[in-house]
Amino acid sequence: MSKHEVDNLITGLEILKRYKPSMATYGSGRARKTLETQEEEFGGISPRDRAHLLELGWETNGAFGWRK
Repeated sequence: MSKHEVDNLITGLEILKRYKPSMATYGSGRARKTLETQEEEFGGISPRDRAHLLELGWETNGAFGWRK
């Protein structure tokens, strides 16, 4: 993982932390590096923060996920 990817991962986690400081995350390292959290925990996330997460490389499909 490049420094840029790590920075984007950390920035995304900092955004999510503002909404739920003790969020639950799920990791998987089988085929890809994956970190996922339940989107329902972030129902109040602003459209601006959601867009920023997507720009950083996060995905959302029922949950926020980082896959590289």
